[in-house]
Amino acid sequence: MDKLHNKYILSRNNDIDGLGCIVLARVAFGKDVDTVLVKDKFDLETRVRRLIEDSSIYQCEQVFITSLPLINPSYEISSNCPYLSSHLQVIDHHQSTVDSKFTNLNFVDARSSDNGRVTCSTELFYNYLLENNYLNRTKALDDFVELTRIIETWDYQDDLVSKKAKELNSLFKSFAIPSYYIALMVYKLKNNPSSFELDRRERKIVNSMDINKVVETAYAGSRLMLIKI
Repeated sequence: MDKLHNKYILSRNNDIDGLGCIVLARVAFGKDVDTVLVKDKFDLETRVRRLIEDSSIYQCEQVFITSLPLINPSYEISSNCPYLSSHLQVIDHHQSTVDSKFTNLNFVDARSSDNGRVTCSTELFYNYLLENNYLNRTKALDDFVELTRIIETWDYQDDLVSKKAKELNSLFKSFAIPSYYIALMVYKLKNNPSSFELDRRERKIVNSMDINKVVETAYAGSRLMLIKI
């Protein structure tokens, strides 16, 4: 396997929360992070075991697993290895992870609620990055994380914030390829840290969607395009 970067993150590939964690990793670490999207906990287990068995995981300064539970035997291998247990961070909000026997491990942060409200992996990862000085808090990041939390947990209220969350979710669903969504969010967060708003082109895409339409969106640089309706 090719030499890995100092940081490595594995996250869920098919929901906005898993991609939200990848977005934050890209904002925090730039190109100095390898990002891997995985289908489910079994795909995750296979990939982690491969990293352990070929020793490439030991090249990494840190390995983040977000929005998915690590399962055995990787949990036990990691907990019994001083290097892995000090360089691995598992962050997940799903109840199955919270209820598992591995939540007492020092490298596992599994919570379904935080500060009296339901949370998500993107929010937990954001707090981790802030606390460890990997990110500086911005209004745009705060808003992006909160909108992602609302979408992932269905914590909708009858207010403007929930309306924005629904719009972001519609935009997310328009992307044919997850990496396009990641690239667009990273671009927006880096280039306008003072606020997180959809621009005219993004709103046009959101407004074009209804239950009878399939919208595919492509992203390159700062350009967002409709491919197909």
